[in-house]
Formats: sequence, C-alpha cells, structure tokens
Amino acid sequence: MSFGDLRLGSSIKPKPEFFTSAQAQAIIQAAPEPYKTLFAVASGTGARAGEILALTVSDLNFEKRTISISKSADDNTREIRQPKTDNSEATLPVPSALA
Repeated sequence: MSFGDLRLGSSIKPKPEFFTSAQAQAIIQAAPEPYKTLFAVASGTGARAGEILALTVSDLNFEKRTISISKSADDNTREIRQPKTDNSEATLPVPSALA
C-alpha cells in the first residue's frame, strides 16, 4: 500500500440516532430531580442543554405556555452568554404533557 492508496472520508453517512418517545419517557421517569425536569424540558421542547441550563423563571410564561430561549450556558465554564446569532433566540411552545 502506498500513500496514494489512502482515501479520506467516506460517502457513507451515519444515520443519526434518536431516542424513541417510549425511551425518552423511560429515561425521564427513572431520573431523579433535577434531571427529571431537565430531561422533560429537553424532550418536550427540543431545547439544547446549554439553553435549558440558562433558563430563569422570567423565561417561562405560564399563561401563554411558552419558554423564551435567549441565552445559553457555556459548555466549559457554565457562564451565561448571549446567543451567537439572532437565529439562536426563540419562543417555544410548552406541550400539554410538559405543562
């Protein structure tokens, strides 16, 4: 084998894996607090971990049943920071099961 025989990358793309609804519910039910709530919010809204960790009470609107995502916790330092882009901000509906 020579250097010219090497091939980088692959045309085969791995299929993304997701938890089924039943698996997500089993994880949520088995988790102790505060993880139970964190996992339920993630499952119900699709919000990222850093976005969930940065939530405050003022981000929750119980009357309109929404969660405002406007900041994120840094992965390494856990410092709360503003989103990198305007597209990172969102108002998410709260599903009935999560409410």
